Amino acid sequence: MEFEKFSKDLRKLSRGFFVSVSKQLNLTLSNEFYEKLDNAEFVELFYARTKKSIGLKVLGEKTDDSYHIRVQTFKGERSPMHIISAGAFFRHYGIIPTKTRRFAPSWDENEKLWVIKLDEPIPESEIKN
Repeated sequence: MEFEKFSKDLRKLSRGFFVSVSKQLNLTLSNEFYEKLDNAEFVELFYARTKKSIGLKVLGEKTDDSYHIRVQTFKGERSPMHIISAGAFFRHYGIIPTKTRRFAPSWDENEKLWVIKLDEPIPESEIKN
């Protein structure tokens, strides 16, 4: 049979080490990446204009400038999603994504931040499904 059945099973979306930047102005953390944050509840967001990079600094507690990492759970076997609603951040820096893209975060030892380089999305051909 040449046809392949399309499955609406969304569990596959959380595979891999990545952060998604969405049109809805959210950051969605893959489960693998969220584990690297030691299940943190709060982060501060930074932006390097010349490098077009977002920085995430993990916090132990809430501050005036922190963003909450919201855990969204689902019925059934699907893994939870970890979402940062960052609309004000994106609008302030004029970052308006036209589509949702995935990025491989990297640790910057000098800045002590997880870095998301917006000009280096993961090619769609490399996304694990």
